[in-house]
Amino acid sequence: MNGNVVPPLDRRIDLLFATFHRRSEPEQSNDEVALRLRDRGVVLTGATLDELRRGAQTGDRTILAALAEHFGVATRYLTDDGPDVVELHSQLELLAKLRDFGIGRMALRGHLVCGDGPAPLEMTALLDSR
Repeated sequence: MNGNVVPPLDRRIDLLFATFHRRSEPEQSNDEVALRLRDRGVVLTGATLDELRRGAQTGDRTILAALAEHFGVATRYLTDDGPDVVELHSQLELLAKLRDFGIGRMALRGHLVCGDGPAPLEMTALLDSR
């Protein structure tokens, strides 16, 4: 992904599914997530969630906020298009790569300025090259 371009909503939603599951388990299904959101009072079906993930529909703010909350990310990741969304997306991509490599914990040394540099992108590229 280009480090300065906000990814489309469907890619952001899909990345949440791809990132937040254990390495040994499949990602949550659309129906599972829709059921969890319905338990919170948000009217959503698995089919509608599938349309959101394919870019065939743009969810309303309530659905997007509930979806972000379900996956434990900042609401702005799905509701905004600002530069911090690019950074959050890069961090989620890195998190998924770390999980895929079986890295459960990591300590960083030095000064990592997330907002001013491509550190998550560089780390993701490094993991991709392995």
